[in-house]
Amino acid sequence: MKKTLIHLSKMSLLLLLGMGIFIVSCSGEDGTDGINGEMGIQGVQGAQGPQGVPGEQGPQGEQGVPGEQGPQGEQGPQGEQGAQGNPGQDGSANVIVSDWMQIVWDSVDNNVPPTWGEMVIGEIPGINDITTFLDTGGVVLLYLRRDIGLATFTTPLPHEDGSERLFFYTVTSNDPNVFVPGLVIRGESINVSSMENNNNYLIKYVIVPANIAQANDLTNNMPESFSEAATLLGFQQ
Repeated sequence: MKKTLIHLSKMSLLLLLGMGIFIVSCSGEDGTDGINGEMGIQGVQGAQGPQGVPGEQGPQGEQGVPGEQGPQGEQGPQGEQGAQGNPGQDGSANVIVSDWMQIVWDSVDNNVPPTWGEMVIGEIPGINDITTFLDTGGVVLLYLRRDIGLATFTTPLPHEDGSERLFFYTVTSNDPNVFVPGLVIRGESINVSSMENNNNYLIKYVIVPANIAQANDLTNNMPESFSEAATLLGFQQ
């Protein structure tokens, strides 16, 4: 029995030694890698494929924020002066202004002394029909220069002072033998004879054609005095 155990122990020892030798022989280090081979020649490039179908246009993007305004550029050099234009027409070239004239009645009433009288200005230079002249935009201004001794004043017609009254109107006639066409100045007073042939009662008319009346807006800017009319229309007082 004892020999048998010794014999088994020896066999186990031999077996262990053999296994150890086997393991050691199988666990050796790997050898060095071989040198890489040369790269092969590049192959021929293949033909280009057909172009693809264009894609749909995308939506428009939002508008960007406006940029800041740039600085103002330098002022350029002044250009050459242009040729002088033709002189303009004198603003009062067509305004007709009479001299100061005495009142001479062409007709009076039958009262003694007469209480009314009318003076007709039938011929006005450049005007054939005074009514047509007024209807197409022309303007007639009439003024009275009154000398009362202590003072002289000029006032537009119509004028009224106590019992004295002066105004004017126009007449168009188909029969000049019956009615004389033109301006008619009418005076009314307890004695109109005192106004006649008297330097204390002087009359002046101012005829303003339509184009000048419109240029000076006389419809809305009628002169209130003789001096204002002279300044506005450019004639001497």
